[in-house]
Amino acid sequence: MTSLVLPLTATVLAGLLTYFCCVRPMRQGRCAMASPGGSAASSPAESMQRAELAELRAKVDMVRALNPARSVVLSSGTLPDSLGDV
Repeated sequence: MTSLVLPLTATVLAGLLTYFCCVRPMRQGRCAMASPGGSAASSPAESMQRAELAELRAKVDMVRALNPARSVVLSSGTLPDSLGDV
């Protein structure tokens, strides 16, 4: 019986620590690991980065739309026979 007291106590303490440090803040919406679309407010720098990323993705899509042969090269890793050396 006494050999189980220490492991059970450690398990209970670990569970309580996890609840108070991780689960409870996450349920209240103030977790540091919250997703960008979650309830945690994002900083202005994060929103600027997201906007810049969206802009760059739009530019990549535009370049791929203008040159569909290169997008084939990028997606398959090989050149189509009709392109030859590019």
